[in-house]
Amino acid sequence: MDTAGSGARPEVRLALWGRAAVGVVLVFAVLNAAGWTIGTGQLNRVFPSWPRATPWGALWLATLGAAILAQSGHPSRLRVWVGRGLAAAVGLLAIVVLAEHLSPSSFGSDGVWFGNEAGPTRPSPRPASSVLYLSVAVVLMRFDRRRTGLLWGMFLIATVATPLVTVMGHMFRAISAVQLPESTGQEIATAIGVLLLVAATLAARPDRNPLAWLLARPDRWALLRLVGVLGGLPVLIGLARLPFLAFGLGSEAAWILATTIATIIVGVIALYLSQREQKLLIEKEQLSRQRADAEMRYRILADNAVDVIFHLHGSNVTWVSPSVEAAFGEPPGRWVGSGLVGIDGLDAGDVVTAEQMKHLFGTGSHPLTGEPLPGIPAFLQHP
Repeated sequence: MDTAGSGARPEVRLALWGRAAVGVVLVFAVLNAAGWTIGTGQLNRVFPSWPRATPWGALWLATLGAAILAQSGHPSRLRVWVGRGLAAAVGLLAIVVLAEHLSPSSFGSDGVWFGNEAGPTRPSPRPASSVLYLSVAVVLMRFDRRRTGLLWGMFLIATVATPLVTVMGHMFRAISAVQLPESTGQEIATAIGVLLLVAATLAARPDRNPLAWLLARPDRWALLRLVGVLGGLPVLIGLARLPFLAFGLGSEAAWILATTIATIIVGVIALYLSQREQKLLIEKEQLSRQRADAEMRYRILADNAVDVIFHLHGSNVTWVSPSVEAAFGEPPGRWVGSGLVGIDGLDAGDVVTAEQMKHLFGTGSHPLTGEPLPGIPAFLQHP
């Protein structure tokens, strides 16, 4: 039987996943700060040839993560305004950085952290734009006015555009093909952090589309599996290609091996999931058939029984055996939908015992109409 708790279970899971995504971003921010402080570049980049994650970018992502956590769950008004304030501050800083990139002179943001000798510490225009869009979406998280949800979704879509291209470009070693050189490109760590925060923002509002639409569908898990299979294949190909290139294989050989391995992995996963779903459907059909057979056998027995059998919901009659007419003179249709006078506090599935029925009729009242009876009916009397 469905309960309120079972209905809320998907929302609880989404909240946990959203907090986990924010936690990963916060760990990245700490590692990035440590890397810049002690001069270890491996902590803020994946490969030496890739751009370093900037201190400003890591700080922005950590602040937006805190803003999302502040507005997650069932926040108080104070928490909502704290989250909006943090997100608005990040958005203003992103605007300043974008203006600095457009200006012929520097505003001095690069020298805030480690001095100008440390090199550029501000994000490039693309990640700054993504962070700006995300900050607006976080500000709109708890605005429930008309068309706010549509505007919120549009800013989230704008946020993921550049990070997705960056992640796929780095995995396929196609940065130059998508025109994201190191001087103006988005570092991979920041791109992944932005995508994680977008996921956390979506998880914090499961009542808005697209999550609301997905959760309302009975086939949501099948849709998620389909999206996972379709989206997982190119991701697996890109990831499988990297180690082959690291071992010195040529680009063409790496493509062939990576495509083969990724296709096998996705095929095995899809086969396993489809077989599992088919097994569940077969079991559900068998249970439904067994239940129908049991109900049919029970109905045959009840229809031919001499004793009167009631199905009750509370004190209301939902079904009664045909023998009720011989016992009380009222046809079954007269009983269904009526309440038994004198029986209170019954739950669905409870059994009305003979003692209860004797008590009812022993009071001298008809259980349906409440009219006086001359005595206890013969079928309730001791032989």
